[in-house]
Amino acid sequence: MSYIIDEDPSATSHIHFLSGLFSLGAWQIPYFVSTISIKDAARYLQLTKDLPGSSGVEWKISELFQREVDWRRVEDAIVPYLRHQDEPQFFNSLTIALLPQSGDETYVPVSASDSGWHPPGLKTASASFARIENIGPISMGFWDDWGSPLDAGFGRGVLRWNPDEVHAVAIDGQHRLAAIREYVKQDLDAKTQIPVIFLVFSPELGYQPQGNESVLSVIRKLFIDINKHAKGLKRTRQILLDDRDPVSRCVRTLLSDSLQSNLDQLSENPPHIPLAIVDWHSDTAKFDDGPYVSSVLQVDWMVSQALGTRALGDPTDYTAIGNQVRELSKNLDLDLVGTQERLSGREESERPFAYSDDELAVIEGAFSAIWSRRFVSLLTEFAPYRALLERRVAGLSLAISWQMWFKLRSVVDKNGGLHSKRELEEYENEMRSEDPPRSVTQYKNELDAVEAMKGDSLAYKVVFQKGFFLAAIEYAKFVAGDFEGLNEWLMNEEPEFADIDLSDDIDLTLDEGVATSHGSDSASASERDNFDDFVASLNEVVERVPEFLDRAFMLADEGGSSGRFWLGTLVKAEGEIDFTSAAATRAKDWIFLAASLGRIIRNANYEKFDFEWLDEVLDDPDGFSFFGRMARAERRLWSTSTSCAGRILSAMERDYDETAARREITQRLGNLWAELNA
Repeated sequence: MSYIIDEDPSATSHIHFLSGLFSLGAWQIPYFVSTISIKDAARYLQLTKDLPGSSGVEWKISELFQREVDWRRVEDAIVPYLRHQDEPQFFNSLTIALLPQSGDETYVPVSASDSGWHPPGLKTASASFARIENIGPISMGFWDDWGSPLDAGFGRGVLRWNPDEVHAVAIDGQHRLAAIREYVKQDLDAKTQIPVIFLVFSPELGYQPQGNESVLSVIRKLFIDINKHAKGLKRTRQILLDDRDPVSRCVRTLLSDSLQSNLDQLSENPPHIPLAIVDWHSDTAKFDDGPYVSSVLQVDWMVSQALGTRALGDPTDYTAIGNQVRELSKNLDLDLVGTQERLSGREESERPFAYSDDELAVIEGAFSAIWSRRFVSLLTEFAPYRALLERRVAGLSLAISWQMWFKLRSVVDKNGGLHSKRELEEYENEMRSEDPPRSVTQYKNELDAVEAMKGDSLAYKVVFQKGFFLAAIEYAKFVAGDFEGLNEWLMNEEPEFADIDLSDDIDLTLDEGVATSHGSDSASASERDNFDDFVASLNEVVERVPEFLDRAFMLADEGGSSGRFWLGTLVKAEGEIDFTSAAATRAKDWIFLAASLGRIIRNANYEKFDFEWLDEVLDDPDGFSFFGRMARAERRLWSTSTSCAGRILSAMERDYDETAARREITQRLGNLWAELNA
């Protein structure tokens, strides 16, 4: 029998397929393997950005299932490869999800019994199909009859779809598809056939999901599973997509799950960090320009510090996974003995390990209870961040259209590719054509105003924010007795400073003497702990000495000489920012000391202190735990040749000397105290 197709142009071409069913576990995913011409691929297959309304929809993170197209990679690498006349070319198969859409019915699993769709006809010149299934707007003809997708008759046939009602979206191979589109534009006679795997989410075809997950959610899972081990999957996207990594899950529990045009997520219980204020779309930790107070990569780093572990890539690195489980148990106050036992079993059988859904939910819940309010406080209540957010609320930049415009603009600024520029131009043209039109000039002016407000402040440097976060953790080791003893002293009473262990192994899950506690789902937004107190104390410093956040902040001593405050920590001898992790660690101690001074000043009777007395107490805290922690931080700043003071002396071309090093730090601390009291 010959299978000759009588083509008509009313829909896609007839596509011959061999079918299969992926069913290793409880899920069943039907797929259809085929080849299509390179011209049809360019004509009918789509990129994520082609989805209707994708630039203005409040997409949930769970629906951000595809990478942005790196057009420079497409133009400079993949298209030239296709054009190379003297070398062999070949592409792996594209994986295409056929997503029906009609009106408000968006990307739903469709059934043969659904009405209201317009599937195209199937035609043959010399044979008849034994069975035809119209799956919504998708027509499928099978050469042999079948009763179940497991039957042999299900294995081969022809499919086509109505392009007006189906979005054929690449969930694997988006960059290859983009390159094919570009190639076809310049070679319309190309006759190459490319391999394609089609996914159709229909129960009649064997699709068997678990639970009530949406089709987009399923596609997102498939995408991350296909791509997370492939070269080129950016960490930012892995954080936003990976459901199996506990660190990524904890990062996402801090973030709002959709783009919104307000900051209402800050008042949720627990609060969430709005996507509008963190860079969620680029793969850089930097946020010194643009409208953000942080980035997803930066939040990921801070979460890793809080958890004591980072994301792991190898599911058979049992030692690393074991260490991670122990850190999660300790830092989140969790009983993960069962997880450790299961890990041991996987190691014995040499099978990959993955956290179960229940384990991930417990980890995520514990992290949220401990850290959500703290992260929100640090990133929204610190004075420069709060001022920026107030400016954004008052301006245009919280509008989703502005956020999408800035996203496109930042891609152009990053790689300057022709396609990136074209996408930005098309979006700006859409803005101008709306009723009423949106002004591109106003959008640009708003960006200029936001960036002018940020200026060159250290608050928006990655290395400062790292030190800021580490300092907050150090400050959180204070207990209620420390502050009570300090207040008693300032009120001219006999101080009773808490007698605590000054080691670094302090359980941050136990908020002794404060309202917010681990496991409390009903904590009100007004409840505070040491992280709030840290921000309030540092705000006192910034209010009294705004230059504190300038990289060139100078402190004059009594002799009239001056010293750069941040030299040896955030700033190199040449005046450039030191972006190393070691610089952040050194800066932590200065920021912690500054916040501690701010805590003293916040008391109405702080003027009882003069720096000479404070210096004596820091030299011999004698059980005063508040000053004991300050003394330890001060000592770290001068005690070695690689310390802050050691680097200051090196910048002055002097050998390290402990006495001179200590004097450099003491003078700066005393001068900062004088500035705070000026």
